[in-house]
Amino acid sequence: MIKRNADKLIDMIKSASMYAMLESTDELEISKLDLNEIFREVVNNFKSQLEEKNMRLEYISKGGCCVMANPMIDAVFSNLISNAIKYSPPGKKIEVKVIEEKELFKIYVKDWGYGIKDEDKSKIFTRFHRVDKKGVKGIGLGLSITKHVVDLHGGKIWIEDNPEGGSVFCVAIPKA
Repeated sequence: MIKRNADKLIDMIKSASMYAMLESTDELEISKLDLNEIFREVVNNFKSQLEEKNMRLEYISKGGCCVMANPMIDAVFSNLISNAIKYSPPGKKIEVKVIEEKELFKIYVKDWGYGIKDEDKSKIFTRFHRVDKKGVKGIGLGLSITKHVVDLHGGKIWIEDNPEGGSVFCVAIPKA
């Protein structure tokens, strides 16, 4: 129990320091990165949580997905996958789909969880704002950090309803 609480405290400190750093940053150093590689690393970090909840993650991407990004872009996908795991009932799946468009890649992180009410969608990316917590602990910085990182990459993030129940977080990032 002490280790679990210490880990939670460390996560809070990391989130708060990352948020503070992002608040004071106007631009990031970027290089050519492959989204497929980033996702492989991110998914590996969540294997135990996925197994613990008897969930599977399906990743759909065609070909290379190179973007001009800072390595901290992984925080975007880590947060979205983490939330999909935390806010979904056991036994559900998560689908990550990358679609190439003319000048950008659209990434969809789709879950079959509890969903987000329409009136909460406009507030969800605000720091320290948490909607229906469903018993999940946190401080409400994750999606705010995610939005800051996406904005610094010249991208866009939004949320849609999964027609089958749950949420779809959508991220658009310019191509390399």
